[in-house]
Amino acid sequence: MKPYITESTIRQFVVDVTEQHYILSGAIIAVSAAQAAALGESCVQISLDNQIDKLDWHLVSQHIQQIAHIRNDLLMWCDHEASAIVEYTSLLNDNIIVSREPLYESCTKISELSINAAKLLKDFRPLVFADVLDDLEIAIGLLANMAKAAIVLLNKNLQQGSNQPTLQQKYKFIQNELERQINNLEVRNKM
Repeated sequence: MKPYITESTIRQFVVDVTEQHYILSGAIIAVSAAQAAALGESCVQISLDNQIDKLDWHLVSQHIQQIAHIRNDLLMWCDHEASAIVEYTSLLNDNIIVSREPLYESCTKISELSINAAKLLKDFRPLVFADVLDDLEIAIGLLANMAKAAIVLLNKNLQQGSNQPTLQQKYKFIQNELERQINNLEVRNKM
């Protein structure tokens, strides 16, 4: 596997995921969230392009920059998570006791970034160009689901790392706060 999995083509990334002897769930969640953030970023940019006379260019440009920053951070966490699971697995195979904290941290960061991107897009709803409203809702929904998926992975990692009670307590508190924030995300479903 490449040192930075995000340097792969999409096709190669998918092949890399299937060919490993460890699970890249965190990397999949992070890259999916990055793609959802990119979709939302596109909706904001298209809204600005089509409503240049109605929207505050400076304010919307700042919004776009914030979403782009989150997108880039999610890609960084994708690489970080892939590297962390490779290192963790190799140390386990060598019967070395290792902390699971890097795995806990990446799950929480991926969830947090996904939530933040969803909030930014949610706040943009009143300004969105009508033609991309449904696409914006798709992006918000995907980000909310990726935030939830990262929490599911965190919970799995916490259950498997039950021999580290201090870390368990710290990350269980963070997990509860992230779940509260996810529950506060309003995702509109139009059918």
